[in-house]
Amino acid sequence: MKKIIIGVIAFAVVFGGIIYILSGRNNTGKIPTPQSATEKTGSNIPTQAPELIWDDPAGFTFRYSGGLNINNHEEDPDNYAHVELTSPTNPGNIIVWAKDTTAADVTAWVRTEKEFQGANVIDTTLGGQPAKKIILTGTVKKTVTGIVYDGLLFMIEGNTSGDTFWTSEYQKIGDSFRFKPPDTQTSDTSGGNSSGGGYDEEETVE
Repeated sequence: MKKIIIGVIAFAVVFGGIIYILSGRNNTGKIPTPQSATEKTGSNIPTQAPELIWDDPAGFTFRYSGGLNINNHEEDPDNYAHVELTSPTNPGNIIVWAKDTTAADVTAWVRTEKEFQGANVIDTTLGGQPAKKIILTGTVKKTVTGIVYDGLLFMIEGNTSGDTFWTSEYQKIGDSFRFKPPDTQTSDTSGGNSSGGGYDEEETVE
């Protein structure tokens, strides 16, 4: 009698094991492997474009996203720098300028520009120096951050119409903008990181 009971128990254990194994298989007869997050969603997680650094012979550097197109307009004979950034997917652009000016300082520059009359003017810094940020909201919508430094006018002009992508890129360029010491000024451009003084706005409106 005991042998019969033991045999029944052994059969039940073996049969239960077979059922468990079969229940873990898919309809192809193979035991499924865990799916990754990418396989479950059917899409890849996008990677952020690397940041590059523009090193301009006019004596400044700034960081920008590697997915942008950059044109330094070598055909422009009138300006020391005319660096235009565009995107293959987002309309608009950002231009970084270095120009001659007759203004003694940034305040005088803002007051003599007819385009800025009636615009919001915010005190800020650029490259660790006092600057002005001008927000134009009329027929022409753009943001301009300018500084008079070492006898030249440096400007970051954003023709972005409030686009989130360009707003972020404008902030990145302003935050990373640096003036180079005279003995390090070169005409090379390269990818990399930057550090030092930045672009900080103060809520002071003229």
